[in-house]
Amino acid sequence: LLGKRVDYSGRSVIVVGPSLRMHQCGLPKPMALELFKPFVIKRLVDQGFAQNMKSAKRLVDRADSEVWGVLEEVISEHPVLLNRAPTLHRLGIQAFEPILVEGKAIHLPPLACAAFNADFDGDQMAVHLPLSAEAQAEARSLMMASDNILKPADGHTVTMPSQDMILGLYYLTTVIDGAKGQGRVFSSLEEAEMALDKHEIDMQAKVLIRLPQDFVLPKDWEPGEVKVVDPEPGSPDVVKEERFHDGSVLFATSYGRILFNGTLPVDYPFVNEQAPKKRLSKIVDDIATRYSTAQVAATL
Repeated sequence: LLGKRVDYSGRSVIVVGPSLRMHQCGLPKPMALELFKPFVIKRLVDQGFAQNMKSAKRLVDRADSEVWGVLEEVISEHPVLLNRAPTLHRLGIQAFEPILVEGKAIHLPPLACAAFNADFDGDQMAVHLPLSAEAQAEARSLMMASDNILKPADGHTVTMPSQDMILGLYYLTTVIDGAKGQGRVFSSLEEAEMALDKHEIDMQAKVLIRLPQDFVLPKDWEPGEVKVVDPEPGSPDVVKEERFHDGSVLFATSYGRILFNGTLPVDYPFVNEQAPKKRLSKIVDDIATRYSTAQVAATL
């Protein structure tokens, strides 16, 4: 596989696919058609688009419209292997669900880059097609990128947010003192979201939101207070956090941090602090030790 030329393989430059899930890769249409040609020809004959193999092959060579529909069906249940040289460790070859894309470049999700030590400055990757049912089952159960998020060397997570993701999460979790709407009190998340949509509060303003009793507070939480910006005449300058008899809690945070914590597992303690790169690494490592691989992949 690594040392010689093999059938059912291709090679192309990789580009970023920001909309792809962690277990998906974008395969250029012409490359996918060439790789899956025998499968497409068989499906065309089976579905009655062609009378025999010869006419089906002619349809494929002409790239008729029905061919692309059949190709979509064929690839939907067929993982492909991506390999980037040099293959220095086990994670140098991983399986992905292919998605058809325009152009000639392979699209790779940004979270999969670290395992391959890949970047988008002209790197090339090879695509291999597992043919037998056993090979496909093995690729699906053992080699999917979303199942290989721990380094075999030390057990730490190999998949980490990077670049734009770190910047976005840092911005999302930053609280600006004196921001518009600071100190406002909301009875629910929905009410806070409505205020944000109406531009009554900033995403980085510290507000107080009443959260339900199943809400998991930060480990070291103690009720504090928030200074109100532009208070109404006769209303207090400071609002305090508190826990109610029904178990719900009036909690001070920003709507940006609510959005950030919405991506974490439901029973994970609320992260009510700024999340730069090092803090994100700790959170991902902690989630990897507490939860299943599938949950870690979903969080990422």
